[in-house]
Amino acid sequence: MKGNEHGMFYGHFHGNTGPLLALLDLAETTNDAWLKEFVREGYEHALATGSARLGWVPSWFMPLPSERPESTAEIAEGCAVGEMAQLGVRLTDAGLGDYWDQVDSIIRNQLIEQQITSVELMKRYAKGGAASPYLDRYVGGYGAAAPTWTRPEVYGCCSANTPIGLYYAWHGITRFNNGVATVNLLLNRASQWADIDSHLPYEGRVDIRNKQARTILVRVPMWVDMAAVKSSVGGSSTRPAEIGRYLVFDGLKPGATITVQFAVPESTERYWLAGREFEMAMRGSTVTSVKPELKDPTLVALYQRPEYRTGGKAPLRKTTRFAAEVIPPLQ
Repeated sequence: MKGNEHGMFYGHFHGNTGPLLALLDLAETTNDAWLKEFVREGYEHALATGSARLGWVPSWFMPLPSERPESTAEIAEGCAVGEMAQLGVRLTDAGLGDYWDQVDSIIRNQLIEQQITSVELMKRYAKGGAASPYLDRYVGGYGAAAPTWTRPEVYGCCSANTPIGLYYAWHGITRFNNGVATVNLLLNRASQWADIDSHLPYEGRVDIRNKQARTILVRVPMWVDMAAVKSSVGGSSTRPAEIGRYLVFDGLKPGATITVQFAVPESTERYWLAGREFEMAMRGSTVTSVKPELKDPTLVALYQRPEYRTGGKAPLRKTTRFAAEVIPPLQ
């Protein structure tokens, strides 16, 4: 393919993003600048094949060989979606770009929408078949999905590969080193150094309860007006220093709570995907609905999220949180 020296590819998406991850391992091991840039350009090319804001990419594209059905261009394999999250985190960590916004969109949208998490839904589609008593063993599995639907089935490869993307995103939410914590994704997470409570997408608010850090850097999403962000520490208003998209809170003590607040814009975006136009309603980086809506009852509709569309206060529930003592490194 012309442009392959820039990481451009076509064909099986997962068959190319998997090798990009392996090449990034080699590039970092050998400190090969050309190969690092090759992987970065390959990732940028991959983002452009679908919708980065939806987190959707085709399983096969440009052009379809005769032995592949046309439907392979209409679905995203969980493997590929998970690897796009992995690449975004890995490339950012390698200093090859800032892809936290892309990772955020992938996680909030396609990566969690494709996961089958309801036993009741699985039983409804199984219709009392022979597999029904065993369906709970497959809860959390992944398959392939179009922008608005998925089939009522899970795949072995996707169920194994896709959750790796979830772990990479969880790992990237917050890091800690030498007294300095970074909060890269405004998602909920408990940790040994700080707990993050995110109110998104209902309202633009995140509370960070410090445990060990003397300095905490909080990344503000790209769709937020930095000048309009309001911050407080322990209930007292403050204006922290800024480094790029990060707010810098220094001189913190254990027990201090940082609150960051901002407006969450609503938008309507249109993308041409798999030969069709789709319209996405969004709050910040969270897709609240996608049109055209699914009419086929044999398929599972995605993005049924009416609770996100009105904003308001985030629902709360009491739970026991777990902060891991040992965090396996990214591979």
